[in-house]
Amino acid sequence: MSDEGREYRDRVSSINLHLTRRSFIGAAAAAAAAALLAACGGGANAPATASGGGGATAAPTGGQQPTAAVRGIEIPEYDNPPAGKPVGNKPDQLVICYGIDQLTTHGIDPQLHVATTDEAKLRHIYEPLVAFQRDLMTISPALATEWKRLDPLTMQFKLRQGVKFQNGEPFNADAVRYSVLRPLSDATPGDARSTYSIIKDVEIVDEYTVNIKTSSPDPALLARMSGFHMTMVPPKWAAKGPQTVASEAYGTGPYKFVSWKPKED
Repeated sequence: MSDEGREYRDRVSSINLHLTRRSFIGAAAAAAAAALLAACGGGANAPATASGGGGATAAPTGGQQPTAAVRGIEIPEYDNPPAGKPVGNKPDQLVICYGIDQLTTHGIDPQLHVATTDEAKLRHIYEPLVAFQRDLMTISPALATEWKRLDPLTMQFKLRQGVKFQNGEPFNADAVRYSVLRPLSDATPGDARSTYSIIKDVEIVDEYTVNIKTSSPDPALLARMSGFHMTMVPPKWAAKGPQTVASEAYGTGPYKFVSWKPKED
């Protein structure tokens, strides 16, 4: 290592400051650039930097805020936009726009993808048996009203009564069995099928009671039932085939699907 490189290493190792994630990325980029200059023997003929006095500094671009000097290294500072405030009650219409995501490859099938941005959209239409609250610790009822563990391999769910899918099909034990097993099948395998492969079967006890069986004890089963592939779909409609589920949508959620225009601005 050159003398310049050792000197730079000692300077950087002495930094004892709290950096935000974005500031750390900026510092890492600056460190890489300085190390490259040292390795190439940068000296009097090297471009001027911000270290010391009199060095030229490039103007920030791309929405970048003014820079802050940390031990002679200019680190870009970025500010998050202020948080928005909800206005009024539930909107009559929900319009969500995102960039490229798995909906352009999987369609709007809620049980095949593993993309959080897609889930954020589709959960307005489709619902699972249980759901995590915002604290990401509390699991609350959704389409199931209560549950209990019967034995190490069996958890029983009581279902919400009087619920219908948006196409008129009833939500009941048959719908739960079909929905849970559909993304585990070879015909319509979900991208995260291995996450749920511990589920062995769904036994129908009565119209509004199911027992979910696992192949081995699974302490995380309740959390799994809130996951990507465990949203409920109407069986008769979904049985028409994956192309149908990829281009239409009928759930039990508060919003109905109106239209979808993939790969368009």
